[in-house]
Amino acid sequence: CKDDKVREQVGDYIGTLLDLAYDKPVKTSVPHQGNNTPERAVDGDRDRNSAWFGVSWPASLEVDLQQAAAIDTVHVILYWDEERYYQYTVDASPDGRNWKTIVDMSRNTNVSTPEGVMHRFAPLQARCVRINVERNSMAPAVHLVELRVYAAGTIPESAVKPAPGQKGFASLFNGKDLTGWTGATEGYLAEDEKIVCPAQGGGNLYTENEYSDFTLRFDFKLAPGANNGLGIRAPLTGNAAYDGMELQILDDTAEQYKDLQPYQYHGSIYGAVPAKRGRLSPIGEWNSQEVIAKGPHIAVNLNGVTIVDADLSQIDASEAMDGKNHPGLKRTKGHIGFLGHGSRVEFRKIRVREE
Repeated sequence: CKDDKVREQVGDYIGTLLDLAYDKPVKTSVPHQGNNTPERAVDGDRDRNSAWFGVSWPASLEVDLQQAAAIDTVHVILYWDEERYYQYTVDASPDGRNWKTIVDMSRNTNVSTPEGVMHRFAPLQARCVRINVERNSMAPAVHLVELRVYAAGTIPESAVKPAPGQKGFASLFNGKDLTGWTGATEGYLAEDEKIVCPAQGGGNLYTENEYSDFTLRFDFKLAPGANNGLGIRAPLTGNAAYDGMELQILDDTAEQYKDLQPYQYHGSIYGAVPAKRGRLSPIGEWNSQEVIAKGPHIAVNLNGVTIVDADLSQIDASEAMDGKNHPGLKRTKGHIGFLGHGSRVEFRKIRVREE
């Protein structure tokens, strides 16, 4: 068949004929959201909207194959978008009481894809198969598109491809509280899956972990006149703008900032490297920003446009553009942080990939 869509539909249909879990009874450890019932995880439909939406993780979904069979392959398809990844395990049981772990993806950071992951293991007898979702990097909920189970010998070895080797993005925010952050935790709020610096809040809120070479992605929304900062490779003590690096987060359009120096506007490496202006979304709308730090190279991309592309090895750290000493420009490792100055800024989808 030359038609890709038809070929995909035929492949899915054949998959349901081979899938021992197709349309079998299921039960879960947590309630579901809306119409996204557990049965959608075994309905043969690989559309990501035809999924079981569990209200929270950790959560498990168990399927009863209704009779014991020798199995050697499990196909796991989890919801995909942006840089989302899941951590999970899969267990099998001959009787629904005695369980053996057959798949361990509890440390996974590979991004979910529409193809999912085919897991091959030594054949064993199973009546029940259970997936335990321990983490969704993008949200507190669980979204299992499809769980397929295949009898031993029915799926050729060539069809079982290893999971992608590229390390994925890890979320820096669990959507509920400031676990994993340190410093001025009293100056920030966890609100509706966002980290919020309120109008009367602020201070330096840092990740507990340190990062050297990385790609950081996040969305932010500014209130009128907002002033914040993004600290990178920063120490927990001292002034992040000098002892580390501060990338400005600022409402460039505010009247009170009209006479700033070029190296003080949004995206600039404060005091050292000016950013291109005019790429911020209108105040009150979301912006997407990416920061790439690789050795002395620092790049800042705002709403799809590169606004900073700097080689720090070419800058005199002892006397930067502002005439001050910036030893932090030479740091190779440190914390990531938000550096609030008493104005409201909202952050969401905060994730990092170590390079």
